[in-house]
Amino acid sequence: MIKARQADDEILELAKTYENMKAKNAADILQSMKNDMDTVALIMNNMNAEKRADVLAAMEPEFAASITKKLLP
Repeated sequence: MIKARQADDEILELAKTYENMKAKNAADILQSMKNDMDTVALIMNNMNAEKRADVLAAMEPEFAASITKKLLP
C-alpha cells in the first residue's frame, strides 16, 4: 500500500514537471519514450487538461493519435 502510494506520488510529480515545461520540450521527451507508451499515458493522464492539450498539439500527429488511444478509459 505504501509503495503504491509512493509510486502514485512520483507519477504526480513527473506530471507536474512536464506541465512546467514548454509544450514542445515535453512533447519531444515523451515521444522519445515511444517504447513505453503506458508510462507516457500514465504521466499525461495526471497532467491538467490544458497542459495535456498543449503537449498533444506539439507532438507528431501519429504519436498524438496513438497516445490518445492509450489515454481513453
